[in-house]
Amino acid sequence: MAYSNYIEMLSPVGGEVWDKINSQEIKWKGSSDIANVSIHYSTNGGASWTQIVASTTNDGSYDWDTSGLAVGSSYQIQVRNYVSPSLFGTSNKFTIQEREITLLSPTESGVEVSRKTSYDVSFTKTESVKLVDITLYKGGVAQFPPLIQDFKGTKYLWQVDNSLATGSDYKIRVSDSDDATLYSESANNIRLSDVKSITITSPAEDDIIDFEGETKTISWTSVGVGSVDIDLYKNGVFLKHIAKTVESSPYSCEFGSNYTIGNDYSIVLSDNADKGVHASVDIKIGIKYFYDVKYSSYYSTSTNVYIPLNGTLVERTSLTYSNEYVGFVAPYNGQLLKIIFRSEVAQDGSYRLGMYESDDGTEVPTSSVMRIDQTIDIADDTALETDTTTGFTSGDNKLDKGKIYAISILTPSASNDTNVTLVFKWDKTS
Repeated sequence: MAYSNYIEMLSPVGGEVWDKINSQEIKWKGSSDIANVSIHYSTNGGASWTQIVASTTNDGSYDWDTSGLAVGSSYQIQVRNYVSPSLFGTSNKFTIQEREITLLSPTESGVEVSRKTSYDVSFTKTESVKLVDITLYKGGVAQFPPLIQDFKGTKYLWQVDNSLATGSDYKIRVSDSDDATLYSESANNIRLSDVKSITITSPAEDDIIDFEGETKTISWTSVGVGSVDIDLYKNGVFLKHIAKTVESSPYSCEFGSNYTIGNDYSIVLSDNADKGVHASVDIKIGIKYFYDVKYSSYYSTSTNVYIPLNGTLVERTSLTYSNEYVGFVAPYNGQLLKIIFRSEVAQDGSYRLGMYESDDGTEVPTSSVMRIDQTIDIADDTALETDTTTGFTSGDNKLDKGKIYAISILTPSASNDTNVTLVFKWDKTS
């Protein structure tokens, strides 16, 4: 059975969002006994109506120019029987909106991208914007060719060309492929930098961190990287954070002593903002330093005595105004940490500890490289312990591998029966 005298809305039916464009298609289905229809729209939910067309053939379709309408969400369409206007079909409410493209990223302040990397360009567009062009601008000038043309999607992976000049005046623009006046671009400038990189300069590969706990300086250079995170790994597995968000090189840290000895540790530096940018150096944690105690006893009536050290004997000789001494060769780089002096004779007055180095690598050290002067008052057969890491009158306590040294003591009184203990700290990795 055929139905007569009816009109059914097909589009819009309600809930649609239509752009303001030259042609939006109104669709309906009307019974064959209706020859012509009139079409009206309402902006206020049906409270009042405005005519779109007074009469048009009942063929189920009419193109409506919405470009001049105000935006709103209470639009309705009504298709009426031209002869009997009381017979009509009416849509539910729908929305008319401006045609828009909205760039979502990159828009924020402080965006930095690096050459030879990639970056997501994302945006939204209204339904009538079918295709877009994405163009890079520098200093307000379009860089040709565009990154992509006639793009259908709303997210594009920008492969940053290595040939682009670095600078801080770049922007991204997304425009309608059919109407270049409709576009959205970065609200803030984009900084384009060299390829991000981190290079660790210290410690060196396979350096040993002392098992006893050592303060280590970590140094690096970087390109396009702000702050870094510093982590410790063992056998490729994360072990602990050494430091986070370190702004500049170098960074000194105390490693502590709660590690197992091993040669499978790594220090990893990574970009705090981009963990994909990182560098690592393999290190060892072990016994780096060893302590060498030298003991000497001697008898002398002089007050200026060069200590006859046992060890690598170089040559027993004499210097003007000095007693005989025994020079020694430093086996590694190291330090003279302390000297413990004991005498049978009470000492009261000025005490001097000296260390001499060979000027030219021969067996006679004559150049003073350390001197410590102090006032003492000790009873007979008691000890004086001098920390040689501080309190220098001149020079310092460092010894260089392979150089020849001699150590002397100048006491207030005759040395008599005296013994001396010296403590060295050597770096066996040197």
